[in-house]
Amino acid sequence: MARDPIDPVELPGGQVLRPGTDVIIPIGGVHRDERLWNSPLEFRPSRFLDGDGSSTRDRHRMAYLPFGTGPRICIGSNFALQELVLVLATILQRYEVHAPHDWQLEAYSGFIRRPRGDLPLRVVRR
Repeated sequence: MARDPIDPVELPGGQVLRPGTDVIIPIGGVHRDERLWNSPLEFRPSRFLDGDGSSTRDRHRMAYLPFGTGPRICIGSNFALQELVLVLATILQRYEVHAPHDWQLEAYSGFIRRPRGDLPLRVVRR
């Protein structure tokens, strides 16, 4: 995510970012920052829920930015999340999806973060 300061901003240490300076925010780094997340590399969907299953907001408001933030947030973010839920629910209603017990996910970081290589899944109609 790239941003350009509107006004001069002084960083800790005295460095000043002036308007016209491109600032790159490494979202993948933010999402894996141990100062913001306990065990950030561990798959734990529950970190986004309270004990009763409701959404939690106990984290820093800038700790999770899958679609950016502010006035330039991705215009399709709500659609993407609705589509994800609909597609995933449809697949899981109709199929059982199994991964080998010894399989380890290896990620590749390019423009987007994705799995490296094949996903060895077994899909069985319900």
